[in-house]
Amino acid sequence: MSVRRILRIGRSLGVTLPAQEVRELGLEEGTPVEVQVDRVHQRVIIRPLGPAGTVDPAFIEEARRFAERHRSTLEELARR
Repeated sequence: MSVRRILRIGRSLGVTLPAQEVRELGLEEGTPVEVQVDRVHQRVIIRPLGPAGTVDPAFIEEARRFAERHRSTLEELARR
């Protein structure tokens, strides 16, 4: 773990990441990331997003189950 400081970047604030660690994660400048603030545990979590167009397989499976459970309602809505 390394200690970093919050820096002013234009009108925003940011934290730099060590280049070596970023490379080891396969990330580069411009990689889209999700930033999650956990106020309870006072931490910030930064996760890279998957490539554009990819969908979490767990989400796909849940959507399939939802569609099966509510098939008749969804078909009725499609007819309107």
